[in-house]
Amino acid sequence: GLVQECLDVIYEQNLRIVGLHRLPITLAVGSMGDINPEGVYSHPKALAQCSEWLWDNYPESRQIATTSTAQAAKQVGEFQSGGLAIASLEALREYGLEIIADDVGNKKHGRTNFTDFYLLSRDNEQPYDPSREYLTMVAITPHIDEPGLLARILMQVDYYGLNNAKIHSRPALDDVNLSRNGEPQMFYLEVMCHQQSPEFRRCIESLEFKLTPKGKDVEVVRVLGSYERPIL
Repeated sequence: GLVQECLDVIYEQNLRIVGLHRLPITLAVGSMGDINPEGVYSHPKALAQCSEWLWDNYPESRQIATTSTAQAAKQVGEFQSGGLAIASLEALREYGLEIIADDVGNKKHGRTNFTDFYLLSRDNEQPYDPSREYLTMVAITPHIDEPGLLARILMQVDYYGLNNAKIHSRPALDDVNLSRNGEPQMFYLEVMCHQQSPEFRRCIESLEFKLTPKGKDVEVVRVLGSYERPIL
């Protein structure tokens, strides 16, 4: 999955996404010999990714959130907290835990969990090969406040024949003054095309026109970069 806070950092530092590496996640379970543990330690996302295994094997155990999967292994191994830790095999072995189960992540339709890592650069462009499939991340910060705003944005994407792969809603990072009370929002859209495609450029121009208040010089759309679409 995607950690949305990473997109915020990319936006604030004005960086460009030039590549994406998809890394499969393989999680294991370790212990210090507890047969009937009261608690299972791990990062909240790891606990969620292993929910089926936990339900089948330890439905009564309390799930205890840690700051990372490595911290879970340390908590059980080094701090002698007892219970189970869900982490990578390497982390469990580093802290001397006995491996009691491997590859315990949920598998939907036979697919394992994964996390995406972006390759970042200060440069604007990477070579574009029309024979390959691309994704483009766009940050949209509307400076208008109207009902159905997100629907209007997606209608523009559809109007220009583009497919949207993901949508992330976040509190706006820019200073946005709206007529009504409420927290200004921004949206990250991952569009299934390259930023050099004519349809994409026309879509961006249309969004800028529709989302910019008259007489205002503000940034409402920023292209964060194009990158090859990973193979699932």
